[in-house]
Amino acid sequence: NTRILPLIQVVQDLGYSAIKHGYCDFNHLSLANVVIDFSSDEIVLNDLKHTSGFYALFEVEPLLRERKKHFPQLKLSAGDFNTACQYLQEIKSECEKQHPGFRFAALNSFSRLLLLISRGYENPCQKPTEDMMRLSKMLQFMEKNYMRDISRDEIVQAAFLSSSSGSRIFRRMLGKTIIESLTQIRVDHAAERLRQHEKVSDVALACGFRDSNYFSTVFLKLMGETPSFYRKKADGRG
Repeated sequence: NTRILPLIQVVQDLGYSAIKHGYCDFNHLSLANVVIDFSSDEIVLNDLKHTSGFYALFEVEPLLRERKKHFPQLKLSAGDFNTACQYLQEIKSECEKQHPGFRFAALNSFSRLLLLISRGYENPCQKPTEDMMRLSKMLQFMEKNYMRDISRDEIVQAAFLSSSSGSRIFRRMLGKTIIESLTQIRVDHAAERLRQHEKVSDVALACGFRDSNYFSTVFLKLMGETPSFYRKKADGRG
């Protein structure tokens, strides 16, 4: 159990944890879980957080896990796997020895590990994860453009797909239509703004809804309460 408190935690385990992870044969198996606090000012992602691989790893995979949906996972090549193990060992070693500058060194190894995995998703040789990457690109497009009037065709074009192919990916992987997913993203952002005490009408327009009445109807359907009541609760008046 190695920590760079409160930023990184590396846990290597065997046995029962392997069973919980769903492995049938865990002889000679070692699991390394890396837990990271991205809210820390010491973690600098720069443009990495805007890549489709990073989005697939930290946004799309959690969505699929929530649905308990089987999804194709990234398989590293033998060379990349050995490199990833090297980075993990560097993190572990730096945290255990704690020589001067160990936090910087460990974070550097972690950054290289994160880059390796994120780029792995975008490797054209990774055929099993193609649909996950396509979904990632479409969801990324929604996240960047939810505040404006965007069409289904624009969304699927972000992944170079036809409307029917893009729709099938959403249905199969998320159980939703493209427009349902876009609406959920808009409502999620609207809820965040309401918690910051912004006016309902301003929030509606800022999040891509054509008017506040339609926004209120959609918000009530998805959140179970009106935007006004949700805002009051955030103010402590609900």
